[in-house]
Amino acid sequence: MKLILKFIIVSYLIVILFVGKIYSETELFPQITLPIYPDAIKAETLIDKPVKGAKALVYHVSMPFPAEALTTFYNTEMLKMGFHPSPEEGIGSFSWANFNYKTGEWEKALRAPARYTATWVNLDKSIRIWLYVAYKYDGMNNSWKTNPMVSCNIAKYFDKDDFENPPVLK
Repeated sequence: MKLILKFIIVSYLIVILFVGKIYSETELFPQITLPIYPDAIKAETLIDKPVKGAKALVYHVSMPFPAEALTTFYNTEMLKMGFHPSPEEGIGSFSWANFNYKTGEWEKALRAPARYTATWVNLDKSIRIWLYVAYKYDGMNNSWKTNPMVSCNIAKYFDKDDFENPPVLK
C-alpha cells in the first residue's frame, strides 16, 4: 500500500512539473477578475496553483449539497465575461460525481461526498477557466460538511488530449 501511495505522489508531482513548465507565464491574467460568490468564506488568491502559469481563487461557502445557487452563479458570471461552457470529461462535466473505488470510475452523485467540475473557454480558445467544488467528510463531527471548498482557476487554454502540440508561450 505504501508503494502504491509513493507511486501516486511521485506521478502527481511529475505531471505538475511537466504541465507547469509548458504553461508558465510571468503575468497571470491581470485583465480578468475571477468571480467570487457573494457569501465566500476565507477567500484567497493563489498564483501558480494548481499548476505553474495558473491563478486560483479558493474559498468555502456555507450551503447544503448540491449548491445550486453557487453553480448557477458561476454559469451566469462566465457568460457575462464572454466565456462559454466547454464540457470535458474529468475537468468540466458540469455535474456532481463521486469516485467508485470498486469500478475505478467517477459516477453521478446524488449526495455528498461529491465533486463538481465545470470548464469555460473564451471565444478564441486562448483562456480556460475551470471550477472545482468539493464536499468532504468531516471526521470530527461524523457528518458531511456543508461548507464545500470552491476553487475557480484560470490558465492559458490547452487541449488536454493534445500534449504533442502545446501552446506557444510568447
